[in-house]
Amino acid sequence: MPFTVGQYLTANDFKSQEDAHTLGYGVVNGLKVVPTPASMDVQVETGKAYVADTLVEKGAVTDLTVTAADPTNPRKDIVVCNSAGTLSIVAGTPEAALPSGNVGVYTLNPEPPSIPANSIILAEIWVPAGATEITGSEIYDKRVSIA
Repeated sequence: MPFTVGQYLTANDFKSQEDAHTLGYGVVNGLKVVPTPASMDVQVETGKAYVADTLVEKGAVTDLTVTAADPTNPRKDIVVCNSAGTLSIVAGTPEAALPSGNVGVYTLNPEPPSIPANSIILAEIWVPAGATEITGSEIYDKRVSIA
């Protein structure tokens, strides 16, 4: 999970790093989240992860749909993988961007939802107000490699 200058770190960033270093939970390989062109869909590529004492292997690409955007405010969603191997999107709560004018990981608000129990985060998705599609620049890689 690369960090860049100006990026705000969240509780999820600290939790995923802590889980990787203390419990060995994280991505072994793959599981990159990419957009499906001209849609509100994303795909999670094949790969392996170690989640809650379980090796999860995904041998096929998985399609996920991002919930419709709020017409007024942006939100941050997260893509997660749980110990049963289920990939899902946890939708955040729309809120005005802070600092205003910034987007994605360069905002404090809206905050992303918390990582569910027995799950690891793969990506954070910036869902702009009124968005009708998700682009690659709105998907922030949050995978922590344990390989």
